[in-house]
Amino acid sequence: MSSYTYKHRNWRLPIALALAGIVANASMRAEATDIVLTDGTAEVRIDTASQIGTYKWSLNGLDHLAQQWFWYRTSTGAEASVDTIDLTPSITLTGSNEADVVYTNGVLEVRIGYTLLGGGNTSSLTEDFKITNVSGVTYTLNFFQYADFDLKSLSGPDQDDTVEFIAPFKVTQKDGSGVVLGEAVTTNPGSTLHHEADLKGIGPIGSDTLDRLNDFIASTLSDADGPLTGNATWAFQWTQSLDPGESMVFSKDKSLQIPAPGAWLLGAMGFAFAARKSKRARA
Repeated sequence: MSSYTYKHRNWRLPIALALAGIVANASMRAEATDIVLTDGTAEVRIDTASQIGTYKWSLNGLDHLAQQWFWYRTSTGAEASVDTIDLTPSITLTGSNEADVVYTNGVLEVRIGYTLLGGGNTSSLTEDFKITNVSGVTYTLNFFQYADFDLKSLSGPDQDDTVEFIAPFKVTQKDGSGVVLGEAVTTNPGSTLHHEADLKGIGPIGSDTLDRLNDFIASTLSDADGPLTGNATWAFQWTQSLDPGESMVFSKDKSLQIPAPGAWLLGAMGFAFAARKSKRARA
């Protein structure tokens, strides 16, 4: 497989044109920083320069992902999304289904490797992380993953999913039609792991996970296991003290499984029959 690396250009607008060019420049950046991965009947799209993050994971033409992205916090301060580290990350693409993204500043370097596999009724997405303290001081790193999947089916609503942590390092999300998403994560030796199941707009401790990651207040996930049913979301948090030059290394393996085509048809027929029966009962 061939590979290539590119570094996004850092456009410098004259001050006189800056205000007029804000919208156009933002649009160019959103297009320039998109990664598209494909394998078999699976496709993943990632905006590397905003909290939009990974915003598509489709299988056989149906998209199951609203948003997945990452936040970090060093010893002091609140969480910030990884795109704030470096608006022009280095990106290496290998073939059609692999990408490596590197964000770096004077405090930390975040390397994320993506590998997509897909075909038939299953797909997997592996994400490998190496986060290095590139400063001259020791600090405690907190790294967060937030995920908002809306599993699609040919019958029923998109936001009727059930999310549950079946172990501190493993989460599942299901909808009523048989679509199943699972993720298992690893921890680096010396790191601790927290998690949180949530319903978007509600939250286990007064506000939902995404709001708390963006409220400029340091957060710790609640370890809420679920099960919760509705507009389900979930998150992981890794915590580790890093000396200068030390790295936190971990991986995440996601699997997406949809029913076979015949099962989709039976599900749709069952939903239609139930709707007709309900309508007759009301008549």
